[in-house]
Amino acid sequence: LLDKWAVNIGGGLTHRLDRKDALMIKENDLASAKEQSEKETDTLKRIILDMDLRENSEFIVIEIQNLDQAITAAKAWVELQKKTQRSYPVVLLLDNMEIVRSYPISSSKYGEGSTQNSFKTPLGNHVIKEMIGNNAIKNTIFTSRINTKRQAEIIHDEAKSDNDYVTTRIMWLDGQEEGKNKGKGVDSYQRYIYIHGTHEEGLIGQKASHGCIRMFNSDVIELFNDVKKGTKVYIKA
Repeated sequence: LLDKWAVNIGGGLTHRLDRKDALMIKENDLASAKEQSEKETDTLKRIILDMDLRENSEFIVIEIQNLDQAITAAKAWVELQKKTQRSYPVVLLLDNMEIVRSYPISSSKYGEGSTQNSFKTPLGNHVIKEMIGNNAIKNTIFTSRINTKRQAEIIHDEAKSDNDYVTTRIMWLDGQEEGKNKGKGVDSYQRYIYIHGTHEEGLIGQKASHGCIRMFNSDVIELFNDVKKGTKVYIKA
């Protein structure tokens, strides 16, 4: 995967690709090749499967606009290689790749950091290790990841309460960077760092948590349904 059209040539200067450097399938190529009522992903798949790799095999660039296109292109490329019984490289270019969804959150009121008992939000690469609360009623309170069968009273004002309820869904994060968010004294999983719902919805968008990533309860349900164990999570300030 490349970001934009720039690559390093021979370990030297950055080179901006154009059509003389490689066979390219760009956004306007897809638009012109699209048949009536055909989906963009179907057009992309058809173009890839029609490629003659004997003529165009050294360097092929496919401009990708969204996740569906990326998955379609990758699958079609594998199918094409199986059909030709040859293995060729391909570059999927992320050109202005769209954000699928965006949610407001709250991170720690103590700032960012990974030290045990600091109550700070850890930064860096993580994965979702555990997912808890599937099909639980919205606003359900979890205590030590156990469904209490009680619903929280949601506070919509910018008011702090004496409680730090974990509500609705839990995505338990596991750090992936040894010494930064994984390992003795800094381990995100051992620190119980979650993405979860909160009863203090009025504080979403502010630094208000005790280390976790808080979300609106409706948003955390939607996110929970879109991810799975092993999904990568990158936290940055």
